[in-house]
Amino acid sequence: MSRERRTVRPYTVDSALASTLNEATVWLDDLCCVAGSSLTVEDGSFIRSEVRVVWAVEDEFDRFRRQLTDAAWATGVHPQWLRLVVVARTGSLKLAEKLLDCQLDGLDSLDRSVRLDAHPNGGRRSVFCADSHGTVVDAYVALSPDWTAASPAERRLPKRANSWLARATFRLDAKSAAAMFHPRSLDDAKRVELGLPLDTLRYIDLRGVDVQEAIDGTPDVDVWVDDDVLAALSASNTSAAALYFQRQLVLDFVSAVAFEYAQGVGASSDAAAAYDDLKDSLIGKVVQLTAEPDDEARDRMLRQCRQEPARLVARAEHVLLLRDGVNKSLRAAS
Repeated sequence: MSRERRTVRPYTVDSALASTLNEATVWLDDLCCVAGSSLTVEDGSFIRSEVRVVWAVEDEFDRFRRQLTDAAWATGVHPQWLRLVVVARTGSLKLAEKLLDCQLDGLDSLDRSVRLDAHPNGGRRSVFCADSHGTVVDAYVALSPDWTAASPAERRLPKRANSWLARATFRLDAKSAAAMFHPRSLDDAKRVELGLPLDTLRYIDLRGVDVQEAIDGTPDVDVWVDDDVLAALSASNTSAAALYFQRQLVLDFVSAVAFEYAQGVGASSDAAAAYDDLKDSLIGKVVQLTAEPDDEARDRMLRQCRQEPARLVARAEHVLLLRDGVNKSLRAAS
């Protein structure tokens, strides 16, 4: 008995429309992922890479747009009822975001190359922040949400709003570099040992690490988190409150490193070190996380951190979407 799986639809899609997204590509900086394939990033750069979808090579873009509208007519659907939609999803963070939604009779405004990772309000979209798992990008030609079939008796037409008629999937896998820290369980006995108040929720101990020295792997630092909180995070790590707390913990760690660096360079004769000199150090990794992904921007961030480390922390808060996280957490609790 055959076990082959096939998608069987109760409607007909013109072959030109079904294949119209086959030539689309997704790019991570200068790395290309073609439709139906995967791309693996192993150097920890995923959460810093610019992500773009390119619909067609430059000489073919006008043909691509004509094919979409012509094939819609051939399928029997007016282009006003079809939309070009891009969605990104990640299983590790249980997130899905719609990144693009363009009506087919409005393709004149569509750019050949569309950036996906940048949030309209600034910062990076959360769905592209799963640095150890990656993201799946799906491009669709789909029926509009308010679609109704013109003739219910016409069986060859799709009937359900939001049904997709063409799809291209791009799997962006990521294997992150060593983590900057691993949380450790903080119980009352450990609080007493560390000389901490008994209601301490978290405590970051850089253990005298020189944040300007190159490190190999995870640095030898301690990030202590209340044991009950860690257990709750493990049990419900995708809730709004859990996601917010995890991002806040990263922010606290970034803050500790930034202020340690600013204090250290105050007495250093090498206060003019550039990002390239420090990229393998703890402060280099923090700048890498917070600054735009180019060395000039990272140099500026490093210089600013020497004088005003609070501004690097503010930038990290922006990149980590802390404002959005706290708003979601508060709405979920109300």
